[in-house]
Amino acid sequence: MLVSKLQNLGALIAGKTNMNEMGYGTSGRNYYHNDMPNHKHSDYSAIEGGAALVSNESVDVAIGTDTLGVSRIAAASNQIVCYKPTINRYPNDYGFKMSQSMSTVTLQTRSMEDLIFIDDVIQGKNNEKVMNLSEIKLGIIQDYMQEDLDPVVNQKFNSFIKTLELNGVNFIRNDGICNLLTLLRASGTILQYEYFRGLQDYIDKNSLDKTIEQLIDKSQTAQTRHYLFKLKDNRMSELRYKQALFIQRAELIEKMQEYFMRNNLDAIIYPTMVCKPFKLKGIQEEFGYKINHNERQVSQLGISLRNTRLSSLANMPSISIPIKSGIQDIDFEKNVNFELASLTWNDRKLLRIGQALEKDINTTQ
Repeated sequence: MLVSKLQNLGALIAGKTNMNEMGYGTSGRNYYHNDMPNHKHSDYSAIEGGAALVSNESVDVAIGTDTLGVSRIAAASNQIVCYKPTINRYPNDYGFKMSQSMSTVTLQTRSMEDLIFIDDVIQGKNNEKVMNLSEIKLGIIQDYMQEDLDPVVNQKFNSFIKTLELNGVNFIRNDGICNLLTLLRASGTILQYEYFRGLQDYIDKNSLDKTIEQLIDKSQTAQTRHYLFKLKDNRMSELRYKQALFIQRAELIEKMQEYFMRNNLDAIIYPTMVCKPFKLKGIQEEFGYKINHNERQVSQLGISLRNTRLSSLANMPSISIPIKSGIQDIDFEKNVNFELASLTWNDRKLLRIGQALEKDINTTQ
C-alpha cells in the first residue's frame, strides 16, 4: 500500500481523517463522525478531512481516494493542490473501491513543489526541469467543459487563461469532442454496477457478517442513504454495464487520443468546479439535495462532479491547482481551482506543466 511505502521511506503518519459516509458523495457530511466544515470559513464544506488539514497546515500531504472527482473537488474547496494519477501508477490496493475501473489513490498538498517532492520520493526518480511556458500547448474544450460556469468561476478562469496566454502558453480553442456529454454518462452506469460489486467483495474479503442491504440500512447520513437507496433500487444490468465500459468508455478514450494528436497537445485545462464553493446548510434536503447555481436549483452531487468525471472515465492523470491572486480572496466564494489533464501515463510531464503554471501564478502576483 502507498501508506506503507511512505512510512518505509520515513514519512510520519498523523492519522486517519473524516470523509463522506461509505465514500459516497461530495457534500462533506457524515452522521457518525460529524460534518467537515472548511477551517477558513466554517459555513462552507471542506468535503474531506484530509484536505482541510493540508489547508490549515496541520499536515503537509494527505492521501485520499478519487472515483469521479471528490479529492479534486475537496482541493478546490480548500484552495490546495490535488493530483489524481493514472490508475496503478501508485500502489492502488486499498480497501473498498467504489469502482475498479475509475477509483485511485490521490495526493493533496499545498503546492506543486510539495507534490513533486512526494512524487519523486514515491517513484524513486527526480522530475525533470521546469518547462518554459512557451513549450506548453493546452486544449480548451469549449463544449460542455466551459458551459454553465458560475459567473465568478467564468471570470476568474478566463482571466487566468488570458494571463497565461500573454506569458507564452499556447492554446487550442476551436476544437472539441463530439458527443462528449453522451459519452460521459457512461461514468454513472459503470459506477452503479461496480459500486455494489466492490462492496460485496469487501464484505467477503473481510468476512463481515452483513449483507449489502444491512450496510446500507446502517447508513445514517441522510444524503448518503438517499443516493445509495437510489443505486440499490436501480441496479444496472450487466449488458448496459459492458456497453458503457467497453464501447462508450473506449470511444471516449479513442476520441481524446485523436484530439490530443491532431492538435499536438500536452494537456487540457478547465475549471475543477463549475460552481462556487457551497455551504453545508445550503444543500437543500427537501428539494432532493440541491444547491443554488446560476439562479436555479441543481443536484449538489451532479454539479460538483460535472467537469472532473472526464479524466476519471478516460483514466487521464489530472491535477487541480488554485488560481491565487496574492492573498486569498476575502470573499470565500471567489476561490477557484483550475484543472489539467493529460493522456494515460503522461503523469510526469503533467506534473512539470502544473509546476510551470503555478510558478507563473506566483511570479505574476
